[in-house]
Amino acid sequence: MNQTKVILHLSHTHIATDSRILKSMDAAVKSGFKVVGIGASGSEATVRSSMGKYLTIFEYTIWSQALISKMPKAIRRPFLPICFAELTIKILARGVRIRPSIVHCNDTLALSAALFIKLFTGCKIIYDAHELESDRNGISLIEGKIYFYFERLFWRFIDALIVVSPSINDWYQKNMGCKLSAIILNSPLIVDDTSYSRNYLREYFDIPARHKVFVYVGFLAEGRGLEHLVQTFESDEVESHFVLLGYGPLFDKIMKKTKFSEKIHVHPAVSHEEVANVTRSADVGVCFVENVSLSDYFCLPNKLFEYAFSDLAVISSNFPDITKMVSDFGLGVVTSPDLDGVYSSVLELEKMDLQDFYKNKDLTPISWEAQSVKLLSLYNTVLQKRG
Repeated sequence: MNQTKVILHLSHTHIATDSRILKSMDAAVKSGFKVVGIGASGSEATVRSSMGKYLTIFEYTIWSQALISKMPKAIRRPFLPICFAELTIKILARGVRIRPSIVHCNDTLALSAALFIKLFTGCKIIYDAHELESDRNGISLIEGKIYFYFERLFWRFIDALIVVSPSINDWYQKNMGCKLSAIILNSPLIVDDTSYSRNYLREYFDIPARHKVFVYVGFLAEGRGLEHLVQTFESDEVESHFVLLGYGPLFDKIMKKTKFSEKIHVHPAVSHEEVANVTRSADVGVCFVENVSLSDYFCLPNKLFEYAFSDLAVISSNFPDITKMVSDFGLGVVTSPDLDGVYSSVLELEKMDLQDFYKNKDLTPISWEAQSVKLLSLYNTVLQKRG
């Protein structure tokens, strides 16, 4: 049945660097679908070319549309309508020729192209909201309202919704209207790699064996509790060490802190394939999110799952979906992401025997394998819908 069906993934980002989209495409290919992706070029150095680029990965093709109107973020916002219009036109021209059975739309800006493709081909549309798009960190109040009304405008043309957490699903059902939906978690692919050293970080930074190692992997920016964490590990009462692996606006500030603290370390950048092995040599994974938007408050970050599948205990924000996930699967502890909460929880984990967090955990229900089953079930349900 699936061999003649085409799934078309749309995004205004560079699909070849988006792990969630790639995992979804791979799952569909393995199930017998033909899969194509169309996104925008990811490099600022190449977007000024008017020629599209494509690459074939495994058994699917990704077209990377170069946008003349795409420009550095600092000056992009006033020209967003132009960028949006160009993206729509370029996606539409190629998308109609593909004649998909389902358009899997991975962001709000691609919804108009999805609708036009639906009008020309009669395909179904699945809207995959990677966040709560209209209330997320990094956009203004006005931009949020634009996203909200844009989603509402296209809502009745959407055949199904994908979200990343139960609370975000509830929000969309309440504020946009009831819709067939699936919660597809940001889970990692499970890789059984026993070649890594469990003592790697201790050996690299000369950390005594008796001291626990906390690790943060990701973007070094505000809204992630990093300043509270650095202040916590500067305290004389804390014996554990804190390792950061990432980049971002706070990188230089944190690097300066390492000169005055023997317990705070910044690991040099590594390839994406090596990140998991570096992470696995820690004891606790840090996954703080601050309540700066509804999307953050309702989130289930991919790092939460990556730490769990790396056999680390986790310390995370005490937001509703995170708290339930940590509690249901015994992943670690949650706390308020303010200084007092971070400080007390680090001390709590420092004194705990963490073996209970490493053993006897059945993470199958939150694995990517389980998420892909839900995704494929949604595809098949949508294909069977009439109209």
